Amino acid sequence: MIRIAIAEDSKDVRENLVKVFELLGEVDVQIVAENGKELLQKLASGKKPEVILMDVEMPVMGGIETTKEVKKLYPEIPIIILTVVNQRDNVFNALKNGANGYILKGEKPKAILEAIKQAKEGRLPMTPEVASLTIEYFTNQHKTSISKDDYNLTKRESEILELLCEGMSYKMIANKCFISQRTVSTHVENIYRKLNVHNAVEASNIARENRWF
Repeated sequence: MIRIAIAEDSKDVRENLVKVFELLGEVDVQIVAENGKELLQKLASGKKPEVILMDVEMPVMGGIETTKEVKKLYPEIPIIILTVVNQRDNVFNALKNGANGYILKGEKPKAILEAIKQAKEGRLPMTPEVASLTIEYFTNQHKTSISKDDYNLTKRESEILELLCEGMSYKMIANKCFISQRTVSTHVENIYRKLNVHNAVEASNIARENRWF
């Protein structure tokens, strides 16, 4: 029997999970809590589950904060986040704070049991739907932006580049910055050289892609 704890604010979900595990016969539900604070209190009483099922959005103390705290106190206990698809940002924050996997609420009993077994064995359980979202999320997260500082743009060059992005002409930029058009042209040439581009469109694309303005 695998000893588990359930932290879930929905009474219906808690009761359904307990009933499911009773029918499956391979899981012993040692702790049931309706929020993170209650879970921590019950863990402190001495019961040590082998796996925790954790809801993300709970009153008093939510799943992300609770996951972080549990991992400080009981790093050996794997945590599976119970989630719905539209909670993915919260779920990934929980993962970064120590969660060991996550499954969608409403999964079939056998899938939930398999996830618990995987977590106990040190693997990362997740449903195919959530796995796909995870890949998408972390792929986007690792598309890191390049800072203007990496190109060594001066304050004036940065200012002029922003005006170029707004579609201003050299004359308009000169009037706005109180400098000559020739000075604007010199700054623009320096900007192109530093960004390794040949025109305002290419320079603007780099600025927009990296969200400089």
